[in-house]
Amino acid sequence: MNEGSNVDEQTLQGKKSIASVNLRLNALGDALDQESIAKNLTDGELIRRKDVIRNLKIEKDELSRHFVSKRHLAGSEATSSKRWPTSSSSGPRVFGKVDETDETRGRDNRQVLELQNSLVQQQDEQLDQMLNVVKRQKEIGRAIGDELDLQNQLLGELDQRVDFTKSRLSGAGKQLKRLH
Repeated sequence: MNEGSNVDEQTLQGKKSIASVNLRLNALGDALDQESIAKNLTDGELIRRKDVIRNLKIEKDELSRHFVSKRHLAGSEATSSKRWPTSSSSGPRVFGKVDETDETRGRDNRQVLELQNSLVQQQDEQLDQMLNVVKRQKEIGRAIGDELDLQNQLLGELDQRVDFTKSRLSGAGKQLKRLH
């Protein structure tokens, strides 16, 4: 088999692979457009997935152009003169309008999910601690309320006794005036 025929076979196989990738990307895009799938995703996740598909389509187009431009070169020249396009055209993940953070940059979806689960667990622990503080404050608030109720009751009793004593003193004062 000659070198030109080998390159043609590789080009044909590459084009078939690209066509297969194109079909799969279109199927993924169509699936995301279906209401049953989209309603189970947050808006940010739906946007992120559509951006990933768009970036993959751009990369697929670059590969397709690469096959067209390389089909006339010999196999050794094709592999040594230029490398395959990289995914540099695909930008960072987009979650709504939020920029990607240093924590998520460079991570794949599984790693981002693990990071998210870790952050959720930390938040849950912090919420549990905050819940304990709030429960304690509630207990303190109830104890203060009970103490205020008791103090009000004591002040009410004292007020009654002062009134009683005042009326007795007033009566004793009247009796003293009569005796004088």
